[in-house]
Amino acid sequence: MRRVEAAPSACILAALLLLTLPLRWLLAAVFAAGVHEMCHVLAVRLCGGRIFRIQIGPAGAALETDSLSFSREMLCALAGPIGSFLLLFLGKWFPEAAICGAVQGIYNLLPVYPLDGGRALRCFLEMVLPGKAGERVALLTGRVVSAILLGILAYMLIRLHAWFLTAVLLAVLLGGAAVRKIACKPGHLAVQ
Repeated sequence: MRRVEAAPSACILAALLLLTLPLRWLLAAVFAAGVHEMCHVLAVRLCGGRIFRIQIGPAGAALETDSLSFSREMLCALAGPIGSFLLLFLGKWFPEAAICGAVQGIYNLLPVYPLDGGRALRCFLEMVLPGKAGERVALLTGRVVSAILLGILAYMLIRLHAWFLTAVLLAVLLGGAAVRKIACKPGHLAVQ
């Protein structure tokens, strides 16, 4: 049985976005996110997996599914970004949706766990490296890429003399470091 949950913080974020973004861009972003997640759902179903819960929050959506083989999990992880990039074909008629899909696809392909690219990298490395080495290499890669990207962002904010945004970025990072993602129930897999 599928359960769909929305975190209260997701509702607050949606309300803030309604106040700040033009409606056509907000609808395009929601549409692109829906296509992305539906491609994950379709891939899980085609791979023979069951979906127990879909949780929607400000950090994205997570599907709680059966455990899948590494190759099937990698396929399911990559299905979302592929769906996002398919929106580029709508660019002539819906340019906002195409742009939102492309940005979402690129972002989700970053090799940072639990993003789709990080999950796909972990699956690939676990297929080719012995023991838990694949998971360790994937997590280390994600940390290095995150540190580089955050360093670039902080440098850009400092160069723009955006001290307030730099302080907000540091607060978010420190807050995020304190709150870690809770592991899934044994036998279930969280797909982002």
